[in-house]
Amino acid sequence: MKSLEKIDFPNKQIFLILGLALACVFYTLIYIDRLNTNTDLTASRKYAQNQLIEVESLLSVYIDRNLATLSDLASATTGVTDSLALDADRLNSAILQSNPHFLSISMIEDNGNERKWARDATSPNSETPTSETPTSESGAPAIVTAPETPGVRILPNGKLQLDAISPANAAHHRTIVRAILDGSTFVANALKHRTDLQSHASPPLDILVGTRLANDADGTTLPLWGPAELADDVVESRNIPLANGSLHLIARPKGGWSGAGPDTDAFRLTLVAVGLALATIFSSIALLLVERNRNRQNLKLTQERHRILAKRFELAMNSSNIGIWELDDGDNTIRHDSRATQLHGLSAVHANTHDLNSWLTAVHPNDRSKVEQHLLRCRESDKAVVEEYRIVLQDGSKRHIRSVGAYSNQTGNEQTSPGRVTGILLDITSDVVMQDDLRAAKEGADIKNAELELALDDLSAREQQLEELSERFELALDSFTCGVWQHDFSTMRTVWDERMYQLYNVQPNGPYVTETEWLQSVHPQDVPEILEAARAATEEGTRIDGTHRVLLKGGTIRYVRSIGQLRVDRSGGRKLSGVSFDVTADVLLTEELRNAKAEAEARNIELELTKNRIEYNALHDPLTGLANRRKFDRELDALTALAKVGRPRFTILHLDLDRFKEINDTLGHAAGDAMLVNAAEVLNRHVNHTDLVARIGGDEFVVLLRDVVDEQTAADLASRIIKEMNIPYDFEGFTCRFGVSIGIAASKAAKADARKILIDADLALYEAKRKGRNRYEFFTESLQANIVTSRRVADELLTALERDEITAFYQPQFCANTMQLIGAEALVRWQHPERGLLPTISFLKVAEDLSIMAQIDKIVLDCSLRDRMRWTASGIIVPKISVNVSSKRLHDTNLVESLKGLSITPGSIAFELVESIFLDDNDETITSNIKTIKELGIDVEIDDFGTGHTSMISLLKIKPKRLKIDRQLVMPIIESDRERALVKSIIEIARSLGVGTIAEGVETQAHADILRDLGCDLLQGYAFAPALSSDDFAAFALSQSKRHAS
Repeated sequence: MKSLEKIDFPNKQIFLILGLALACVFYTLIYIDRLNTNTDLTASRKYAQNQLIEVESLLSVYIDRNLATLSDLASATTGVTDSLALDADRLNSAILQSNPHFLSISMIEDNGNERKWARDATSPNSETPTSETPTSESGAPAIVTAPETPGVRILPNGKLQLDAISPANAAHHRTIVRAILDGSTFVANALKHRTDLQSHASPPLDILVGTRLANDADGTTLPLWGPAELADDVVESRNIPLANGSLHLIARPKGGWSGAGPDTDAFRLTLVAVGLALATIFSSIALLLVERNRNRQNLKLTQERHRILAKRFELAMNSSNIGIWELDDGDNTIRHDSRATQLHGLSAVHANTHDLNSWLTAVHPNDRSKVEQHLLRCRESDKAVVEEYRIVLQDGSKRHIRSVGAYSNQTGNEQTSPGRVTGILLDITSDVVMQDDLRAAKEGADIKNAELELALDDLSAREQQLEELSERFELALDSFTCGVWQHDFSTMRTVWDERMYQLYNVQPNGPYVTETEWLQSVHPQDVPEILEAARAATEEGTRIDGTHRVLLKGGTIRYVRSIGQLRVDRSGGRKLSGVSFDVTADVLLTEELRNAKAEAEARNIELELTKNRIEYNALHDPLTGLANRRKFDRELDALTALAKVGRPRFTILHLDLDRFKEINDTLGHAAGDAMLVNAAEVLNRHVNHTDLVARIGGDEFVVLLRDVVDEQTAADLASRIIKEMNIPYDFEGFTCRFGVSIGIAASKAAKADARKILIDADLALYEAKRKGRNRYEFFTESLQANIVTSRRVADELLTALERDEITAFYQPQFCANTMQLIGAEALVRWQHPERGLLPTISFLKVAEDLSIMAQIDKIVLDCSLRDRMRWTASGIIVPKISVNVSSKRLHDTNLVESLKGLSITPGSIAFELVESIFLDDNDETITSNIKTIKELGIDVEIDDFGTGHTSMISLLKIKPKRLKIDRQLVMPIIESDRERALVKSIIEIARSLGVGTIAEGVETQAHADILRDLGCDLLQGYAFAPALSSDDFAAFALSQSKRHAS
């Protein structure tokens, strides 16, 4: 362990080892997970094979049991006479009633006689079964070719044929008993008692039972029972041989062959937990090693600093010639360094230690007692004790020493551990000599100062004379361009020079001027200011410096500036002296400059106001007074910049007015503007002044809430805004009602981009509109994912239109009474290059948002016309094709013109119009288009009838050809009497109006029977066929025509 402590691992090496360890853990866990996945996959395949074996066994047993039933029937009815025919009928009827999968039973003899019992004859409304005997045109019984061996054969349309043969003898001919079975019902009955071997460790399975014909080179599996999508899955399958093919059994887990078992998630969570634990342990070890390296580095730095400080201390002591000494308790030996030895004048032999007596021999005799007291005080005090004394050197010279010492005991216990006195010695000889010199210099300076005082008295008198001469000299200089004046407070007389009389336009009247003469020449408004200045100078000693106006002849004004100061002479007399000079030109120039400055400032203020007004208009909406998009963008940029150095908290509400366009279109732009102003006032009432409200579009507003990220606060504000926006607003007698949809997004991450938050709020607004408007929604990550998915689907859908990936599939429609094919409904499908064939529901909403439904409708119509022409050319007659038409297509003013350019045979095309979109709508374009469509020979059918709010008046007005009863009403009619009665009422109403009826969603034969009994005209649903491609529909229609022809 100690050897490990000496090893120094660099931080880079530590993190490299940590990365390698974590990588090993990661790849080990992945390898274990793959082993577990392969084990689960093997178990799933084994479980699927066991299930297929069980299904194979059940089907084989069931086939044998049905063949045995037919064999027993053949044995029981062979050679039956006419008198026993009734018993044969009852026996066959019983077999048909007890075996739902039997569609019919036929008995065929070699002589051509055949009797047939069909399931329709065994219904509860029929008391006795009916039999049919096929005959030829001549009346003789038809000869039927029978198989040579019994067994099971595959028939088209999901049916099976069972043949049992009774051998011929002398009494009767050979008899073949043939049963036609419904393949789906047969398999369901065979497997209904299948035991479920599934355990907790086994995934649920999907099982498909289909048929394969022996002469089918492609090996196509036709589904009989189970999910059809398993037909192409060949991982686990089994075959039951039949006469002309085989039953193909396929099994697959519901989640596919992914290899994930029921405990896979728990196992992976365990692996993740183990990986996190190991990563935590390795990371902790790495962090401890990094911390150890940091502590080692800090220790090295500390030791280096101590070494440098010790070196600096040694240099300082040497350069300052300071010695160190120590004296322990109970010991008279003084220890000292070489510098202290040198300072004390001791020999080098006795360096380092001296006893107290030898130490004192070097001290001046007059100072030895002082040194002893100094050492004693040092022992008694823990504070520094200072003392100065003299040392007598060997040459007889004296050295002045300053000693500083203090007592210390590191243990704090004087009884167990003695303390010591530590001190320093400094040579202060030069300081003492300097002090002596300064003292002597001070004594000489005092003598010289006394001599100087005598000289100063003489100079004082001369100074007074010089001051008077200097004052007169200055006045003389000033009088060259200025008037000089002086007022003597001792005589109370004022003296002016000649220039003063000229300045004030006063005639001289003696050597003095009176105050009255002076003030008469001054403008009356300036007199109080002059007197106040004179008073302040006299009483407070302030300086006079002011400008006043002098009145001249002719009303001319002269501006005079006076400067004066109160002076006291050596005798104590006070005199107020000063000068006055003409400043008229300066005042006028100053006035001009002041006026120019005022004018410039006024212009600057006007320019500033104009600038502020322009800037305000550039940043605010002129209609509502709110901030505009430019100001809002500035706020967003400021928040983004602030997020780079801090973490600002803010929330954005993106608002869009509902029904604004309708109000603006119906009542005019003035009403729209009033709605916008009202919305702005509502927002200003509910938003704090520290927040920002902006109008960024026609009817779009945003609210920027600063320092708010709490969802509840934002939700409360949005609720209050929505509530007040819903209050009706009166505009010129019209009551206007509108709402508001709000999207909310908040900054929650560091360095958030404010513009990204606005985009998030816009996505939330889109979601609020999608969910019904007049509400608010918060931005979430799942919402963003949904929007991204929708936009990706939108882009792919637009590309699909360019690449002709949109096509039509056709679901057959049958006559309820004759079961003949009388038409089809064209359904739009998207042949996606990656996801395969997509139904309408997977892209309908996106297509509506992109407003391309009209374009899709046109594509389906073109496909229908093109495919119908191909079918007709192949001899396949499809009387009618129904095509769905969207609201956008119906509102198209160019719809009629585009239809006129098509070759449409009257009655061959029907437009299915969704009931909830256009009925009871007074739109003139819709009404005109429907009328013209009918004139072009195109039938009108009402789709999804029964789910909207169509009135009888609307039906009379539109006069549709047929009503299509919605599948939501058709599906429950087997169990629900109420839905059955409702469907019957719709059929009777349509019949009374002369309108045909189509039932969609017919899933079983039982649905078809009930609807036929209720009087429905046409049937459509999976009971007959799903939606088929053009080629598959052609094959289906051809097989139907052959079946009816036979």
